[in-house]
Amino acid sequence: MIGSNTPHLLRAERRNAILWCLSTLVLGLAAATALALLHRNYLARDHDLFLRDLGNRTVAEVAQQLRLSGTLVRAFQAVFLASDNVTQAEFEQAYYDRLAAGEAVAVLT
Repeated sequence: MIGSNTPHLLRAERRNAILWCLSTLVLGLAAATALALLHRNYLARDHDLFLRDLGNRTVAEVAQQLRLSGTLVRAFQAVFLASDNVTQAEFEQAYYDRLAAGEAVAVLT
């Protein structure tokens, strides 16, 4: 009798071992998938924050450039309007000379 039940017991043990292996495999795959999705969401959120910060910095830098450009133009306008001896051609020449020399660019950066 013992000999007749042995193959049946071996098959049952083998089936249990296979079920444990498969359930462990499925659980491992589910955990790996969940971690991969969490990581992907983290990377997407990090990328969105990077792009938002880049956009905010770009807007701030452009606004600063425009403020400095306006200040430069008002300064030249004040020089032009303050003197009756400065002609428009002289004003333009002085402005372009300073621009070529890099003085205006240095003020803007």
